[in-house]
Amino acid sequence: MAKKVLQLCLSDGKGGMELYVDRVIEDLLAEGWDVIGICLKDSKVETYMQRNGVPYKAFASNGQALVNLLSIRRWLKEENISVIHCHKSSDLRLTTLLKALPTDAKNNLYRSRGRAAP
Repeated sequence: MAKKVLQLCLSDGKGGMELYVDRVIEDLLAEGWDVIGICLKDSKVETYMQRNGVPYKAFASNGQALVNLLSIRRWLKEENISVIHCHKSSDLRLTTLLKALPTDAKNNLYRSRGRAAP
């Protein structure tokens, strides 16, 4: 079974964290991981996901992503995603809600620059 991970970064910034997401995607792809993403529309992170050929969903805002919680969960289940790597503290809201929804898969959550959530 392929190793699959969701890269979640709902940042509209143009700094180091966004470059880090790009670098992580490149490294994971080079190591044979299947990567998908969730980001904000018209963000640097969206540009990086496009450049790396990563399937992704882009939302106009954090709120829009939360409103689409159930469709995101269905997508993750279809993609057989069990690892969510989020990059911002504010992304933990969406990640926690995704984790709380009933599923047959065990989800592993990982947050950069902080502690991992089992």
